[in-house]
Amino acid sequence: MALLADPSFSIRPPYLHCGQGQTVRLDDLIGVSATDGLLTLHAAPRPDAEGGCCGSDTQRRLRSLCVRFDGAAEAERAVDDVSRAAGLPRRGSRRLLVLINPRSGEQQGVAAWEEVSDFFRASGAILDVVTTSAAGEAQQRAFNVDLTSTDAIICVSGDGLIHEVVNGLMTRPDAGAAMASLSLGVIPAGTGNSLSCSILKAAGESLHATSSAYLVCRGATTTLDLWRVEQEGEGGKSGYAFLSLEWALVSAPNGFVHPPPARRVSPRHFRLTVPTAPVRTRRRISTSGPRLGGASAPFASTSMRFGA
Repeated sequence: MALLADPSFSIRPPYLHCGQGQTVRLDDLIGVSATDGLLTLHAAPRPDAEGGCCGSDTQRRLRSLCVRFDGAAEAERAVDDVSRAAGLPRRGSRRLLVLINPRSGEQQGVAAWEEVSDFFRASGAILDVVTTSAAGEAQQRAFNVDLTSTDAIICVSGDGLIHEVVNGLMTRPDAGAAMASLSLGVIPAGTGNSLSCSILKAAGESLHATSSAYLVCRGATTTLDLWRVEQEGEGGKSGYAFLSLEWALVSAPNGFVHPPPARRVSPRHFRLTVPTAPVRTRRRISTSGPRLGGASAPFASTSMRFGA
């Protein structure tokens, strides 16, 4: 952490000039705060390497820089000016429910959160961190979440935990209000991470937990269509989904039709399952959202906001 006291501190988009030749890109900032005249800037710059979505080693790294002002009031004014210029949420203004699936992918959920937790603390968000312990827990928490004390739900997981959260929100009596007031974020920690890859690729970021943390901390959102699956028979099952609808061979390697023992060697289970899939496929529909059996799936779409 560098400490600067040069009086030439100035905001000249797209850069923040901190004095002594130090500059920070405004769009790299994820948080800014002031204490007793000391302004602290938290940035997550990306190395000057060519990025990409899948298979790229490029990732953002947290960097902090401090600038000393003559007084506390001047430093506080700088917080407001920098936050406004960088398009950052005001420090302490966002309340995040973080749900961690410890069994995601190769059981990397907890490790992924440990890697990015400093990003969230640097952003100044108020965190409520929960490690799930059973299937369906995330859905129940989303169903019961207090909209007056939560601004966003962050899933540290693959696509499965997001599916639970989406269905928990969409089955609430006040689903419309929940959709309007809450955003969802995802930190990739699963096997496929399809939603994360889609969002990060669209944002020009590499597929890495720190890339997602950077976008979520900046408050960046995009809309994502959801769709409802209604199944005829079998008690009239229904559910909500995102990404894609799959059937037969495509769904088998994903482990939805017959979860293979080979899933334990994730992510190689995708390749190992394919040779046996045609023999064992049954009449099912599998999705990246609701895992519903049957052959009839009319759907209606809606949308909600997702962070990376």
